[in-house]
Formats: sequence, C-alpha cells, structure tokens
Amino acid sequence: MIASLAAMAVAAVVVATPPPLASLRMDLEHFVMQATVIDGDAGATLTIECVKGCARPATLTDQAGDTPLGLFMPFDAVPVLMSTWSSGSAYRIRAYRLTSDGIVRVLDASSLAAPSVVVTREGRLEVLATERPTDGATRTAARSVTWVWQTDRFTKKTRR
Repeated sequence: MIASLAAMAVAAVVVATPPPLASLRMDLEHFVMQATVIDGDAGATLTIECVKGCARPATLTDQAGDTPLGLFMPFDAVPVLMSTWSSGSAYRIRAYRLTSDGIVRVLDASSLAAPSVVVTREGRLEVLATERPTDGATRTAARSVTWVWQTDRFTKKTRR
C-alpha cells in the first residue's frame, strides 16, 4: 500500500511537469551545459546550467515572457548560446557566454525584422538586426545594426 502511494506521488510529479518548449545540450571543451525553455504562467523561462565539469555550480534562469523560436550555438570556436524569441511586434535575440566559471548574458537586443546570426569570412560572429532609431522621430526609417563579438562581449555598430 505504501509503495503504491509513493508510485502515485512520483507519477503525479512527472505528469505535472510540462515538457520543455526547447532544449539544447552543449558539450564544450572541458564542461557540459544544458539549456531548457519551459512555459509558465508568466511566459517562457530559459534555464541554463552546467551539468558536468564546471569549477563551481553554475545556473542562470532568465524569464523571457516571449515566445521561444530557437536555441543554438553558432559555431564551436565561440562558447556562446544564442536564443531567439518573438514578442509579437518585434524579435529578441539574447546571447549567453558560457565558461566553466559561469554563465553571463552578453546580449539582449530587439529587431523589427527577423535577426540573422552570421560568421564572417574572418571567422567573426555577428548578429544583424533592424531597429527603430532612438532620436524620438517616429517616422524615421528603421536602421540596420550589427552586434559584433569581441572576445567576451558584443559591441554595437550602427549603419544608416
């Protein structure tokens, strides 16, 4: 009787846990990270955690509130997790630098059009986005923005 109650309790927990909307396991050079997006009452939540080989426990939880579109690592040379989201009137792209010492959000950008993540011929990681200028003029045309990876962070370059 006690064993069957315990089995029902475990089954209830399994049923109550929603399946992830997205998931990505990243086997990096000396450590392994796992990223998972789950849906909740306040929208989607991204959790990134080190599951093996980190210097200390590392977990980052990011409440997005938007609709997830994808999780990916652009290429192995740069340990950066990219996540794309739809917020209804714009796209969001967030990037997280992954190291065995921890996880840091290094980009949180918006784009009026679908953003592009590219690796240039020189091997540089770039995020191409379109944004409305911040000069207060609502009729000003959107402009192209490029976020360029610089060793451990992204820097913004604006084109007219």
